[in-house]
Amino acid sequence: MLCRESLELCTTAKAMCLESKEICLESKHAREASAAQPKTYAPLNGTLSRMKLKLFLDKDSYECLLNHLPHQSPSRAAINGAVLLGNTRIVDCDDVEARDLLGKARSECPGAVRRITEAMLSAGLTP
Repeated sequence: MLCRESLELCTTAKAMCLESKEICLESKHAREASAAQPKTYAPLNGTLSRMKLKLFLDKDSYECLLNHLPHQSPSRAAINGAVLLGNTRIVDCDDVEARDLLGKARSECPGAVRRITEAMLSAGLTP
């Protein structure tokens, strides 16, 4: 009798263990899928909005981006609106503009890549 009960307990424990592993695996896949999606934040009024970033660019990075961005680009408007503070230009932009600037920086202005990446990471975005 004890052996049969022990076997039943063992079978039940194995089934629970398998269910637990499946749940953990599903949870892991859900976390990975969630991390892969771009982050958008809903304000209190329920509409989606873009995250605002401040980029701190040195003089060379700023001028390089300014020289290599197309004149009609929305990112160019953000660069043109930069505020000078000492030797640093502070650029207010949203996450889409920051990604555009990062793409341009990777191909044309390597000095700006680190600064833009730091701003995006500190905002919780993946560059």
